[in-house]
Amino acid sequence: MGDNAAARFFDTTGCLNLSRPASGTRVASVKQHQRPTAASGLIRGQVKIDLYNFDHVDFADSKYVLTSPRSLEACARLNIKPATLLPGKLSDLTSDKVRFSTLVDIRDEMEVERLANLQRCRDEREKIIREETISTPSSLSSSKKVNKKSAPRQTHAPTKAHRPTTVHFAATHADHGSQLPPRPISSTRLASDNRNELRKSSSTGFLDEVLRLDKNLQRRGTADSKKSEPHVNGLKSVKHLIEQHVAQTPPPNDIESLTFEKKQHDLLLSHYDHELKLQKARENARRTEREKEAERCDSLMHDFVSQTMAEERRQNELRRKLDRLHQSRQLYEALQAKNHEIQAADTEKRRAELLKEIQRKDRRTEHFAKDKQDTVNLFRVLAKSSQDSRPREKRQISCSQDFPTTLRNPGSRQSTVSH
Repeated sequence: MGDNAAARFFDTTGCLNLSRPASGTRVASVKQHQRPTAASGLIRGQVKIDLYNFDHVDFADSKYVLTSPRSLEACARLNIKPATLLPGKLSDLTSDKVRFSTLVDIRDEMEVERLANLQRCRDEREKIIREETISTPSSLSSSKKVNKKSAPRQTHAPTKAHRPTTVHFAATHADHGSQLPPRPISSTRLASDNRNELRKSSSTGFLDEVLRLDKNLQRRGTADSKKSEPHVNGLKSVKHLIEQHVAQTPPPNDIESLTFEKKQHDLLLSHYDHELKLQKARENARRTEREKEAERCDSLMHDFVSQTMAEERRQNELRRKLDRLHQSRQLYEALQAKNHEIQAADTEKRRAELLKEIQRKDRRTEHFAKDKQDTVNLFRVLAKSSQDSRPREKRQISCSQDFPTTLRNPGSRQSTVSH
């Protein structure tokens, strides 16, 4: 690994834990010791504060968050205030009414949102740079020619996925408006991405997960067997050739050269023995991983089968309950209809009995009224007859009394009879 590759590998500019500290204490960044003296002087004076170095500890006491025109234009396009891009402190969220774990979760969510806005601003800044490069191609071509003459030769061109991210590269290429390198993603954003991936993976179907694991096991088993066996056979053949070479080499006259040759061959043999051990360790690790995947697949299949059987049992129990409920409902309806018929028959019977009773009472009433009328008529006849008999007796009595007078005066008798 060369010096440039090592610098690119160990470059940690833009990470959250190496930017301005979230706590009250100031922590010295590793990037400070790696920065050259000229670059440190430029940070204090001439280097503009952009979206890639605004959270550096050297700018903690700066009056402005951003001074780069492109960064400010990117924030203005997205309607994001530069002050919201600064990492927040946990001490600013302290409250006696809220638990500390809740405050930590809130701070993590704010940090994720801040990093998302920061990435949007950086993308917008890159877009602005691309627009400027398209509008001014002549200045870019001349600056590229100058840089090609001054810069050392490289064996490979820096691709989009593998660009140098050192401070020297950023300082030399910031003048002619070239595209700045991507900054490494912070650990908080990586954790949030991992959480999102876990949520997405947990939201997939259970059966799809089982099928995917089964396919991965089959593919990995065939691929590992095809890859590992030729490599092991190649190492074994090389070791065999070295041993044959050592056995067939005639012993030289010089003892020092013989000792050196023996040391070289021993070193090669130890190297290939070490490679064989590493290969066997990799095979064991892959085998263990396959066994774990198989166990996980078996457990998932067992869980799936148990869940399927439990679901089937629940469906059967539900179906049995529905049948029982249907039968009980039919029995209840039959009993209710029979009870209704019995009640209707009882009602009709009671009604008939009441009608008969009413008719019997009516007949008795009619007989009673008829008897009463007969009695009344009888009493009337008796009364009338008694009334008719009384005047007759009176007449007889009067006749007996008036008989001598009538004899004496026959005209008066005729007058009384006429009366």
